[in-house]
Amino acid sequence: MPDPGTRNLLLVHYPVWAKKLGHRTYDLILAGHSHGGQVRLPFFGSIITPFNVEEYSMGMFKTPGGPLYVNPGIGWFFLPFRFRCRPELTVFEW
Repeated sequence: MPDPGTRNLLLVHYPVWAKKLGHRTYDLILAGHSHGGQVRLPFFGSIITPFNVEEYSMGMFKTPGGPLYVNPGIGWFFLPFRFRCRPELTVFEW
């Protein structure tokens, strides 16, 4: 349960959970799972995302649970390569 007197960070694997937190809110939610879409096309975006995370393939989003950052990571899913989807390690200074 978030503590209102401190900064609250939530780390989840599956980004869709940020919509399912009920009344709880966090200062920042970090997630992955999507591999950034792995294969991205210009003007279209990601075409391969694992298991219903299309709306949260990579980047920063506003959610009912608080700001969500989805990192594209460095790995792959389904196909053993990435196309127009650079691997990423993110550093946050808070």
